Amino acid sequence: MISNYKQAKAYLESFIDYEKTSDFDYKKSIKLNRVKLLFKQFKIPYQKLRTIHIAGTKGKGSTARFCAQGLAASGLKAGLYTSPHLFDFRERIIIKSPGCQVARSPVSKIRSQMISKRDVARITEDFRKKLNDFKLPEELGKISFFEIYTALAFKYFLEQKVDCAVLETGLGGRLDATNITRAKVSVITHIGYDHTHFLGKKLSEIASEKAGIIKKKIPVISANNFRSAAEVVKKQAGQAASRLFIFGRDFKASNIRLKPKFTIFDYSSGSKKINNIKISLLGRHQVENCSLALTACSLFTKQDFLKKLKTSLADLAPEGRFEQLSTKPLIVLDVAHNVSSFSALRDNLKLYYPAKKIILIFGCSRDKDVEGMLKKIPYKKLILTGVDNPRCFTSEELKEYVSGSPVITPDIKVALAEAKKAYRPGSIIVISGSLFLAAQTKKLW
Repeated sequence: MISNYKQAKAYLESFIDYEKTSDFDYKKSIKLNRVKLLFKQFKIPYQKLRTIHIAGTKGKGSTARFCAQGLAASGLKAGLYTSPHLFDFRERIIIKSPGCQVARSPVSKIRSQMISKRDVARITEDFRKKLNDFKLPEELGKISFFEIYTALAFKYFLEQKVDCAVLETGLGGRLDATNITRAKVSVITHIGYDHTHFLGKKLSEIASEKAGIIKKKIPVISANNFRSAAEVVKKQAGQAASRLFIFGRDFKASNIRLKPKFTIFDYSSGSKKINNIKISLLGRHQVENCSLALTACSLFTKQDFLKKLKTSLADLAPEGRFEQLSTKPLIVLDVAHNVSSFSALRDNLKLYYPAKKIILIFGCSRDKDVEGMLKKIPYKKLILTGVDNPRCFTSEELKEYVSGSPVITPDIKVALAEAKKAYRPGSIIVISGSLFLAAQTKKLW
């Protein structure tokens, strides 16, 4: 019997966790039919949960957070399901709702609450009992951690009677456990090369997996993607008779002002327009992510709520997104973990820290394009470090992909010490490559 959070956590972690390994056959191991049987066994009426569903290579986490923040600002109770997490896997299941009124403002402060330890234990015990006499057909394979935790999120959101749940896909989209939903709005963020040995070597193949979340006659909102990816999204939306809204064509961001600590822009969609939207996340790519979210929220709520957002969006500052950890020495942490997001990181470094000599601390997962990522950053010194996760390269393994003489250390503490030794006025220490690396780094602060 599970009676507390510690026992629940141990039980959940006993299921196979594909986030901690890259050694599996994606199409054989990830099965949506298994998820449907699991939800049926748990008696979860998932069709009743109204959702916004988000897939993509880059920006889906930020877009999901912008969506939940926007929904809460409009007066709705919003569930937010994202992955992976930094410190506590309860971070994956959050409810955002209108909170206290801000003085002299029509806007309410948004209240954000992780699922409680008690609720995790209670729901997990319910699942455990229902799995005791449950046997999956052998051809459907084993239940994964992500699948059972997705079920937990759905059950919790339904119990809490959220008005909308914002769901971020875990891997791909077509076969992802979250794709059990029939969303009210589907969102496709920027598509790039990532998880290529699972999703395909060609951008069109990756796009096909991501666009697998598109449902019949459900509106689709898309980033301004590369042509080969955009054509796939357009084709699949057409086949589903789903109206397609594309950033830069159907809704736009203009008058973008990139400040040292925030970004301001004007948003327009048809006759709707709001000026001077302020967000705390830095970079042009976050303007696009926010615009995707604003359009998704508008379609979901079918009301003009944009004027309520100015304060709410400025309050949103997820950890690890181009986050300045220190000024002396200057240290920036970013969860960039693929070639596309490293391009955005490079652009941000050029914009916010021009002419700084970059000392890069780097570690990443085994399924990443190490050379492609490192080529994006014009570092002066490279420090390779290990990450405490079996899915990630060791620092010694990373050396095989790098020419020259990088510093090699398995310990992020030592890596930071080496970076500080090399630091001079005019330098910047950048830590990036993996969310797992970001989590280990944040624990030192």
